[in-house]
This record gives sequence, structure tokens and C-alpha cells, in this order.
Amino acid sequence: MKNNSKLEFSFRTAAERFQLIPEMQAPVIVRYGDSERLLAQLAQPGDALDRKTLRQLQRYVVNIPRRIHQRLLADGAIEERQPGVYVQVAPLYDPNVGLQVEQTVKYEPDDLVV
Repeated sequence: MKNNSKLEFSFRTAAERFQLIPEMQAPVIVRYGDSERLLAQLAQPGDALDRKTLRQLQRYVVNIPRRIHQRLLADGAIEERQPGVYVQVAPLYDPNVGLQVEQTVKYEPDDLVV
């Protein structure tokens, strides 16, 4: 494609060389505002997920680094309500500051680098 004035692309070569950037963030639904009511409507483990409720809960989703997400899960500060749906359990959310994971997590220097 070098100096290609016709903008011709080699799609086969591009597809062969394509690499997706690994996902480094993981979502958590925080307990704030109306999320409590919506979380009560969210299906219990084993039940089918309600898409409407999940869409309404999107405004309460916070993405955090995957390593910290795993630590919060191991510490019991978040729980997996359904496969891939994680919910804040411990009181970590401040409406003025946001999610304060440092209350349960001791950071390693590498945890602070994205």
C-alpha cells in the first residue's frame, strides 16, 4: 500500500496480520442511585438474564483493571451474579469520588500502569 494513490488495500494480508488488542479492563456494576432497584430485578444465579434490566444497568457499570478486578473478586468485594456480570458487594462506591478500590486492595506498582 506504500504510495498507493488509488487507495488499494490488500485485505488478505491485513487479515493475516491483524491482532486484537487484549482487553485489559473488566466491568463491575456499582451500587449507586437506582442501581439497587435494578439489581433486585436482575436474575438470580441460574435464571435467564433480563436484557431490559441489563441495558438499564449499563449506566452503573465501571471498568477497572483486570488484575484489580480479580483481587476484588477474591476478597469478596464483588461477586459474579451471572456469568460475566459482576456486582459490587462491599461499600466501595462514593458518589463524589467513584469506585474506591483501594479500600480493599493494596496496589503493586504494576497495578497502576495501564
